[in-house]
Amino acid sequence: MPLRGAYHFSGGKQALFDSLIKKIESTADGLYINRCEVLSIKKGKLIELTYMDKDGSASKIEADHLIVSTKWQNMHLVIDRKKKLNLSDFIRPVKISHYPFTIHLGVSPDCIPERMARHVAVISDVNKNIYDDNLIILESNAHEDAKNTSTAMIPLLATVFLPNDQNIWSKDHLSQTADSIIDRLEYFLPFLKENIKFFDIEESIKISQKQRDVVNPKYQMRNAFLSGFAAKKNKTKFGNVYLAGASLLADAGFEGEIISGINAAARVSGKME
Repeated sequence: MPLRGAYHFSGGKQALFDSLIKKIESTADGLYINRCEVLSIKKGKLIELTYMDKDGSASKIEADHLIVSTKWQNMHLVIDRKKKLNLSDFIRPVKISHYPFTIHLGVSPDCIPERMARHVAVISDVNKNIYDDNLIILESNAHEDAKNTSTAMIPLLATVFLPNDQNIWSKDHLSQTADSIIDRLEYFLPFLKENIKFFDIEESIKISQKQRDVVNPKYQMRNAFLSGFAAKKNKTKFGNVYLAGASLLADAGFEGEIISGINAAARVSGKME
C-alpha cells in the first residue's frame, strides 16, 4: 500500500499488469510464464534457469541477466546461504514492522459520498501515531461501475497496518480488528453499517494472510550515515544478478517498488553504473 500517495490506473491495477505482459510478449525474445515452479538456477556468464510448468514438464531458459524480487520465497536458489557476512546487512538490517490487513465489503452506493476518491486515507485520531491502529486506507470503485450491476453493490476495501506479531495475526484478534475498522469508519461513513450487503470475515482473513508474500509490508531499517536515506543496493555478488523490491527503498513505500524495478532494469541495460 502507498504511504506517500495514492494512484489509480484507468481500468484498475490488473489492466496495468496485463499491458506489461503484452509489452513483454510483443518483443522477439519476450516470454511470460505463469504458474510455474523454479527448480534450479545455474549462475555463470549465462544464467540457466530450470522450471516446471503447471503440467509438470521441466524446461530451461538461458539469459544474460536475472532480476529477482526480494520477496521471492526461493531466494536461496540465487544467494547461497553460506555466503560471507555482508557488513551492510549486519549494521543496517531490513526488518518488517507491519503487514497490511484488508477487509472486503460489498456496500450500497448510498453510503459512499459522490465525490469520494477511489483511494482515501482515514486517520481516526490526529494525536496518535498512524501505525498505532490509527490509519485506515479505503479503496472503492466509482459509482459508474455500480450502475452496470443489477444489485448496485460497490466493492469497498479497508486496509490497516498491523505489527508483525504472531499474536496480533491470530484469527480472534483479526476478527476484533475487523469490527474495530468498521466502528472507526462511522464518523467518515456514518451510514456504512446499515448499507453493508456483503462481508465475509473468514475470507478477508484468508486473503490477507495469503497476500503477506505479495503485498508490500512496512519495512524498517536504519538510515544511511552519509545520505540519510533508508536504501540498499540492488547488486549481488554475481555480476549479472540484480534485486528489485520495496525493501531496497524502505522509505519510499509504493514508489520504492517501482523505482527499484527501474533501477534493476537500468543496471541490466547498462544505463546505471
